[in-house]
Amino acid sequence: MIHKKKPFGSSPAPRLNYALGGGHEHKVEKLQFIPGTTMSEPVPLEKGQPMPKVFGSIDDIGRMVSERTAKRGNSTAIDGETDANGSEDEEQEPKKNKPMAYDWTDLNNEFEAAASFHNGKGEKLFGHYIISLAPGETLTPEQWQDVITEYMEALGYDEFTKFCGFTHNETENQHAHVLTCRVRMEKGGPLVDDSNDYEKGMECMRRLEKKYGLQIVANPEDSWGKDLSKEEFKYLGGDRQTALQAQLEGPKKDWAAVIRARVKATWNDAKPNDMAELVDSLKSHGVDIKIRTNKAGEPEGISYKAHGSAAWISGSKVMPKRLTWQNLIKREGIEYHPAKHNAALGLPEPVDQSYMRVDAYQPLNKIQVYAIKKTKLRVRLYHRNGVHYAGFGFDQLFKTGKQRYEDMMHRIIFKLVMDILFLLFGVGKVSPGEPIITCDGEIPKGMEKVRDEVGSACYDVNEPEGDEYDPKELEALKKDISDGILDEHREWIRPTIVRSGKTLDNDMALEQ
Repeated sequence: MIHKKKPFGSSPAPRLNYALGGGHEHKVEKLQFIPGTTMSEPVPLEKGQPMPKVFGSIDDIGRMVSERTAKRGNSTAIDGETDANGSEDEEQEPKKNKPMAYDWTDLNNEFEAAASFHNGKGEKLFGHYIISLAPGETLTPEQWQDVITEYMEALGYDEFTKFCGFTHNETENQHAHVLTCRVRMEKGGPLVDDSNDYEKGMECMRRLEKKYGLQIVANPEDSWGKDLSKEEFKYLGGDRQTALQAQLEGPKKDWAAVIRARVKATWNDAKPNDMAELVDSLKSHGVDIKIRTNKAGEPEGISYKAHGSAAWISGSKVMPKRLTWQNLIKREGIEYHPAKHNAALGLPEPVDQSYMRVDAYQPLNKIQVYAIKKTKLRVRLYHRNGVHYAGFGFDQLFKTGKQRYEDMMHRIIFKLVMDILFLLFGVGKVSPGEPIITCDGEIPKGMEKVRDEVGSACYDVNEPEGDEYDPKELEALKKDISDGILDEHREWIRPTIVRSGKTLDNDMALEQ
């Protein structure tokens, strides 16, 4: 179930004409009128009876409507022509399809009467929305009445406003054209606020899908899509499939759409956990990023460039709901810390903090390898010279100081990591082997990646409370980290196997 907002206009007549088939893209042969909050309805004309011209007058709809009509000109819309004051309306394109034979004079005048309450300067007082079902789905007129009413209420309309609908059944998608007057029928005639109509409508669509058991349609911002206007469809080929293909290929290529498609592929392969992973993952899928900073040097915006294009496009234009700097962090959960990620982003490292990362590659025995290949947990598994290794990352942020202090912190963290791995793997008869320790994300030579759902994520090593760790603090930190890793990965660090009806504890001395 999707909805679309059409441009507002200055007259209800062109919209009524269009909803009844005038200038329509498809021929309208079957429709159902959904009254909404209106009292009038279109009346079928007998064969040969001329289509109506609509005039506001004192006799028809009272003095206020007459004054409004005199100010704006008579409302006439026949066979797709412009309204009587000569101004074109977006619904009135010269096309072959003509409206069905209905007299909608009373309905037009009812909308004009509601608009006459408005004492402001607003000119675009009449709205047009479209609600479409998925192919093959249908609703009864009673259900459409409920759908349109709930939809209009979500957009701010109520019993003090006028709206109605027309359902069309000629295409594979049953759909309804919803016509509105934005003027509230109260003193001064304030207008219904149309800000955020798109988001409000999408939320309402999801509720109505659940209510009537309809197909759940992902919001475009959730499915990496973009709502195309009718003009864009025409420019790109005229139908959805051709238009979407033209966005990605050919001379009419939309580079923002190309970037969205490549980001979607990146997320599907392995969604990055932090900004450093984001840079690497997008680059491998053909997208570069550039960060915009404020005067303090802090990131405040992001732009993207697809390989093959010279144009940088801001995240707000690529996909504002997901790919701006703030939404990457808040909505997508991409971690950012200046000391950790500025280098990857091409930004200066902060002057008051340093960052250290230590990676450990722990050799595994056969039972652990078997268990780790069966687990659904997020792990890093490597292979070198016939031996499998589990990868662990540890990092720490610490205040920048004298070189002597930083060297001391490096030595302490290296030893701490070795002690943690001994607690995890150095139990049983003998350890499976000595771990390999590297710094700054370095992967040992010859190490082949088997699987990696972890990426650059690390276990945090807290900075000492004072200038350096005291022994008790260090022991507590070692135990907390090792216990946390074991709780998370016990099924493969300390696996058990069932063999011939017996349960055997993991033999840590089992050869590779």
